[in-house]
Amino acid sequence: MAFLQKLKSMMTIEENSNLAVDPNSLPKLYQSENSAKVPEEVPVYNSGFENIYALKNIDVKTIRKIGERPAAPIDNKQSEKNNFKKEENKKVPVCYQKKEKQPKKFNSTLDLYDDNIMTALVLEEPISQLNLSGQASKSCLDNDINIIGDIFRMEKEDSFEGIACGHIDEIVQKSHGYTGDIDLYNVREVDFESLVKCLIGDLDPLAIYCFLKGYSLEGLVRLTNENIAQFKVMKSEDISRLSEKGCKLLRQTSKRDFVEKHCSKIFHFFFRGWMMSRYCVASYDDIIERLVRVSLNAKVVFKVMDLIQALYYEESNYLANFFNEVDSYTYTWDNESARRYKLVSKRADTYFYNYGLRYDLHSFIKMLSAEFARGWLGFEEGFVEHVLKISPAFRIRKAEDQKLYISRA
Repeated sequence: MAFLQKLKSMMTIEENSNLAVDPNSLPKLYQSENSAKVPEEVPVYNSGFENIYALKNIDVKTIRKIGERPAAPIDNKQSEKNNFKKEENKKVPVCYQKKEKQPKKFNSTLDLYDDNIMTALVLEEPISQLNLSGQASKSCLDNDINIIGDIFRMEKEDSFEGIACGHIDEIVQKSHGYTGDIDLYNVREVDFESLVKCLIGDLDPLAIYCFLKGYSLEGLVRLTNENIAQFKVMKSEDISRLSEKGCKLLRQTSKRDFVEKHCSKIFHFFFRGWMMSRYCVASYDDIIERLVRVSLNAKVVFKVMDLIQALYYEESNYLANFFNEVDSYTYTWDNESARRYKLVSKRADTYFYNYGLRYDLHSFIKMLSAEFARGWLGFEEGFVEHVLKISPAFRIRKAEDQKLYISRA
């Protein structure tokens, strides 16, 4: 019996121990100051390598079975590109699509891209101006490289085929050295010397030299030592004979067409906006002054213009082929400006019915404008005054009273 009672008492102790509550797990409301605290676990001594080899520092994707080949490393940049390409392939509504600007294309070396860009005339010069070696010149001619622009085009396209590397280096270096640092495809000045060199490139140099000597342009001709020796022993009769030959060579139809084509582009590029700012009416002196301003070498302008006048426009002024000549040494840009100029000039001329008659300029302009207004004709402000000042039929002078008076010339 004593043994059974002892066993029963032990069972009751175990049941009570299972029902015991951890005082730390109770809310603070039910904890007392004297409640027993469970002691914290004391860290076991370690060697310090546990943090290094912890599982949290291991990429699970890199774990592989024994005997399995390692996977190829993932390129983050390549994956980003692939994702970007996938996004690009998505269809975008037409209204949100951006139109890419197409590169400007040109067919020849001297075509205008638009009204604001013009290529240099030096690109049209023959390769003989580069003074290449005999083998390099032969290689250029065999590959249809006739002008300097062909060299730059083939260099851009990297299409020097059938030419030795040494000759390619010579051709490229001399072409870049000849053109210098100028912007070949967006020029702001006219090189009239290049215009003459384009004309004389494939002609007899000695005959052209004799002809251009009369215009002080013989320095543009490239002569060999043999040509120089021949010229020194030539008589005046031989020089005049060769000069006539050079004149005939330059008067070929192809040369005239070349001059008209490129002069038209020069006047269109450098004079269109300038003429618009002057009511599309300008005098001969104004146009020549403009030519001098836009030329690369102002001293050559008059010589080249005299040469062009003598070769191709003996019967009329050369400017009349590029502008509308409405009066003596007076030009307009288009036919409409010519019509308006003649209308104002003729109406103003009717007021000078007596010799020596003169009017106050500002009063005369008001009177003339009022007459046009009665016929429902009007002009932009300043046009009538500009016509009266530029017309050779009238003369404007300042009198003693410091006023401007207009009279018939």
